[in-house]
Amino acid sequence: MLHRRALLAAAPAAVLTGVVPLASAVVPAPAMKADVSICFDSGTLLWVPLRPIGAPPGLMHRPLRRLENGTFRSGIVTAREAWSTTTAKKVFNRIQILLMKGEMHVGDVHMKERSFAVLPPGYVAKIDIAPGAEFLMITDGEPMFETSTLVGKNPEAIFLHDLVYAKSRMVWRDTETGGTTHFVTVPAAWHNDGPEVHPCQEEIFWLSGDIAPDDIRIMTPGWFLWNPINSVHGWNLHSTDGGTGLEWHDGLYSRTVVKM
Repeated sequence: MLHRRALLAAAPAAVLTGVVPLASAVVPAPAMKADVSICFDSGTLLWVPLRPIGAPPGLMHRPLRRLENGTFRSGIVTAREAWSTTTAKKVFNRIQILLMKGEMHVGDVHMKERSFAVLPPGYVAKIDIAPGAEFLMITDGEPMFETSTLVGKNPEAIFLHDLVYAKSRMVWRDTETGGTTHFVTVPAAWHNDGPEVHPCQEEIFWLSGDIAPDDIRIMTPGWFLWNPINSVHGWNLHSTDGGTGLEWHDGLYSRTVVKM
């Protein structure tokens, strides 16, 4: 609902006559910018404590991206010692997990290396993480939990196991925003067809092989790339030996080649 002052400023004539049309606020897309992508080797980052709200301490993480307001968006998380929520917890914000090392249990589901999960808001489960486990975590807000018991049926979660990194596939789609998470694979000697732009935020974590977003940086396993919304990138996007990464977007994805 629009604030009254904002409504008066936006449509004074309609308000004065008592006829107020119902309309959604239009948020203009950010202007296109070039050379604003962020690309780095996550292995060069320090491990710092991760403090999920409503869950025990003990997890460490390498932060990949936080939103402008400081909210957690993506990071590499590890448990140096056995970690548990101790009781069943309710998930407040959607959590995506790609388990890269070790094992963990989400309720009755046993996840091993190369398992992927999407836990929707409201999902209730006890979570146990084995020592040395390491996983990529993507959230739709700060990791928040509340002690809870399952009443009725759990919201539908996604669990995929024994994933083959060399296979391109979509593993999740947000039916509300159009956002997606998928594995993207490029062959050896691959090259794109020019710089491009997307109307959504794009994040990529590289898992195998290599890919170079330009002539300066070469991404190998553990590298992270963030292409902000409407940012021109991929000036010389190519791969020597081919490889696979996990790629996710916060909105409907489309690709436009930019002629510079």
